[in-house]
Amino acid sequence: MLNKELTKEEITANYQFNQRQTNYYTDAARYLGFVDKYKDINTKEINFKLSDESTDFLKKRHKIKILYFIRKILQCQVFYKTFESTLSNGEIPDKNEIIKIILSCNSKLNHKTADRRSSTVRRWIAWILSMISDE
Repeated sequence: MLNKELTKEEITANYQFNQRQTNYYTDAARYLGFVDKYKDINTKEINFKLSDESTDFLKKRHKIKILYFIRKILQCQVFYKTFESTLSNGEIPDKNEIIKIILSCNSKLNHKTADRRSSTVRRWIAWILSMISDE
């Protein structure tokens, strides 16, 4: 099952996502290197498949998977800088500060795109904090 290739429609149906969620999750997984996207030469459909790295990673124990996932996120400069700011200041930066971090890490983005992505950065940092906090 780990090596199965899926179209966006299959992902949407199998995981009970709406199309917007499918786009978000497949883009996020590609960004982190967990999923490869390609066009099937026979059907011309866009397919998604777990990367080799992900296939190995998914066989690990749950705690190891979480730590690996956190490491992959923090390898991305915008998340690392936001997390670093969070640790330094004792709280997740506000939206405007995250937008500044995003723009400093990627000068090709415009303010509108950085504004949209800021909520994702904030949520991912909050998730990391929830995973590493004392329970």
